[in-house]
Amino acid sequence: MRRLRALFIRIAALFRKGRQDREVAAELETHLQLHIEDNLRAGLNRDEARRQALIKLGGVEQTKERYRDQRGLPLLVVNVANLHLSRSGSRAREFAIRSALGAGRRRLICQLLTESLILAALGGVLGLAVAYGGVRTILVLSPDALPRIEEITVDGRVLAFTALIAMVTGILFGLVPALRSAGSPVGDSLKEGSRVATLGRSARRLHGALVVAEFALALVVLTGAGLLIRTLSQLQSVNPGFNSSHLVTALLTLPKGRYASAPQFTSFYEQLLERVKNTPGVEAASITMSLPPNLLELTNPFHIEGKPDVPGQPATAVGEIPVGTDYFATLGIPLFRGRLFSDQDRSSATHVLVINENMARRYFPDQDPVGRRVQTGEYDPKGDWYTIVGVVGNVKYEGLGEKDQPTMYVPYFDSGWCPWFVREMYIVVRSASAQEKVVSGLQSAAWSLDNQLALAHVRTMDQLLYESVAGSRFRAVLFGVFAGLALVLAMIGIYGVMAYSVGERTHEIGIRIALGAHRTNILQTILREGGSLALLGVGIGFVVALALSRTLSGLLFGVQANDPLTFAAVAAFLLSVALAACYLPARRATRVDPMVALRYE
Repeated sequence: MRRLRALFIRIAALFRKGRQDREVAAELETHLQLHIEDNLRAGLNRDEARRQALIKLGGVEQTKERYRDQRGLPLLVVNVANLHLSRSGSRAREFAIRSALGAGRRRLICQLLTESLILAALGGVLGLAVAYGGVRTILVLSPDALPRIEEITVDGRVLAFTALIAMVTGILFGLVPALRSAGSPVGDSLKEGSRVATLGRSARRLHGALVVAEFALALVVLTGAGLLIRTLSQLQSVNPGFNSSHLVTALLTLPKGRYASAPQFTSFYEQLLERVKNTPGVEAASITMSLPPNLLELTNPFHIEGKPDVPGQPATAVGEIPVGTDYFATLGIPLFRGRLFSDQDRSSATHVLVINENMARRYFPDQDPVGRRVQTGEYDPKGDWYTIVGVVGNVKYEGLGEKDQPTMYVPYFDSGWCPWFVREMYIVVRSASAQEKVVSGLQSAAWSLDNQLALAHVRTMDQLLYESVAGSRFRAVLFGVFAGLALVLAMIGIYGVMAYSVGERTHEIGIRIALGAHRTNILQTILREGGSLALLGVGIGFVVALALSRTLSGLLFGVQANDPLTFAAVAAFLLSVALAACYLPARRATRVDPMVALRYE
């Protein structure tokens, strides 16, 4: 909770400058409070209500944070530093010759700085193009329900900061090699008879440390992506509690002016369902106020007959859903005990309800709930009591990642529900026909009763299930992109270091081969060096990732933040990639001709 609160405060702080920015922060706070109030009405405690609200509002802000944090920036800086240092090491003899021919220290420094700044500028332009393309890709991949999606853009402050970092990186890692090269005694460099001496032990340690840092950072990002991908996989494998295939849903709203009494509501829905059921290809149809997997419209306190409430404590609130008599058959929700609703329940003197398995297990342990009576809403000794007639399976109404919640189902035609809560109802139709044909038949049936009614939120149930994990899919894609970038940079880094190392040691390798060293031994030596750097980086990254993965715990489902399978798989994959990147330079080392190497300058 503290981390999420700090995240929101940091987000608001990003917009603290200027009147318009303060308005943005105020609007964010207003939206947050509205979501908190909705969650409190749904029965959540205040901490959980605020946590859920922050997660809902987190989509755009997390995206902004990712661009502000520049997760790929440390890897890029390390890579640029490594390549600059390696390149300057290989050019030490060149600079010594230039100095011997009269080039001054200032001239050499200016040359290296110019080269570095040109490369930084070209890289910045290319990065800007990639940034704009990436934002457009994010907008295409983002879920429709993502709040404030129109505000996702390349922020000017982020762009300026990135440009500044690019220039500073170019100057800093161009200046250090320049000063080192310009300050080296000319005689020492010219006396070194081969390139093997141009890269000292300290420089090699520095290159190795940079490669280790790259792999550590790569493992952190890859682990985060792996955890989110596993979360998405777990969510997609969750059983929603019903059969989603061949189901079409639509929202129908009855206007107040023409529908004001309970008989009007009941008559309209009865006639509509009768006409829809008689449509060719329709297997079943019903109506409901709440719709799985993400829409629970109402929670209500309840009281069990013969079990008084605890004094001083509010009554427990559970989900309460008005449905049609064929709702369970239409969705394929299994019946475990008792019976379902029937036309005999339409009597005004009869009040019945069906509960789900979770409610039966939680509030009626070790007993049969069928036949027990409950009262919903505020307790009234003279109020109506509802008789439990059946127990059905659990259905997800608050998200696939949430636990099953106690739920009560009541007939929509019950006098206590009309007309107050059933003005807006979802129609659910099961049909093997194409969606367009089903929707056309549904709209025709509604127009035959009232030609001013229109269907809204038309979706198949499979679409609703797909959209319910859109946020998790979006986060997994974003982290996957960052992880792919980190992986490519780490590969480039270790390949570059090992390629330079092989180039610097060509003379040494030639001598080894001339003295009888087997080429397989040379291959193993190079692979061992690269593998050792990667292994050290993975070890450090493992510790860092283990500490930072807890920050993702609020976004995970079905997987622990320290999941050993994900950590082991990412580590093994990263080491495999490192060995593959080292193989080409190692293979090239085994093909060195001793005679050529001995003459190598």
